[in-house]
Amino acid sequence: MKLLDYVLLALAVVFLVVGIDQTVKGIPLQFTYWIFMLSGASLIMLNLRKIQKKDLNSPPKAEGKPQKLPPKSPQIKKK
Repeated sequence: MKLLDYVLLALAVVFLVVGIDQTVKGIPLQFTYWIFMLSGASLIMLNLRKIQKKDLNSPPKAEGKPQKLPPKSPQIKKK
């Protein structure tokens, strides 16, 4: 993970903790909703970065039909 990944994960955790804290203190959810959404957005951005990194590391797919290999002949054990 790179630095930006750690920052996004830390932001998600901080926003989640702050949102829970504000909700427990008695502030209605309608006023803390945006804090939870920032946490969710950070997690989504982190997930998208991981998916893009995974796609860049995978080999390109071959186009067309896959080639079929000829069937293997049964091997006979010699004594």
